[in-house]
Amino acid sequence: MSNTVTLGALGEKKALDVPFNIVGYTEAQIKNTQVSLLADLLANDPSVSNQTLSGVSSAWNVRGFKSQHQDAHHE
Repeated sequence: MSNTVTLGALGEKKALDVPFNIVGYTEAQIKNTQVSLLADLLANDPSVSNQTLSGVSSAWNVRGFKSQHQDAHHE
């Protein structure tokens, strides 16, 4: 996992310097795990449960908060 993450309007910050829990993944981690979908990457995170009901739209529960594929940011 990455120690520095991009947080949209907050800019790039160190994970320990923000007032909430975050997890960032590096490009190297994504390539090394050979994932092709965000769901594949999140499957290894114990705080995330897959809530997808069909193949049309992906959804996850992240520590009690629902998130959908539209909420994910990638560069």
